[in-house]
Amino acid sequence: MNGAIEKIKQAEDEAKGIIEESEILANEIILEAEKLAEKAYENVLEAKRKEAEAIIEEKREEGKSAARTIMEDGKKQADELKIAAEKKLNSAIDYIIERIVYKNGNR
Repeated sequence: MNGAIEKIKQAEDEAKGIIEESEILANEIILEAEKLAEKAYENVLEAKRKEAEAIIEEKREEGKSAARTIMEDGKKQADELKIAAEKKLNSAIDYIIERIVYKNGNR
């Protein structure tokens, strides 16, 4: 009977060893999975950061383009107002001269 008890004890010891090895292996797998998850997270974070930078740069360029258009339109309008003012300046000068001459009785 001692032989059977010894075999049972030996089987229990082997089972304990297998369980301990399994726990160690499971912990190693968990640690490796955590490392892989952290690396994947960092990769996603970096990709999203680059994507955000690209969007910011794209919007910055769109803003610059819109600003150039606004500035060009503003300059065009200013030039048109200047031309219109210069045209009216001559008629204003003529009007003032006419009023001065008329007021002084030379007409």
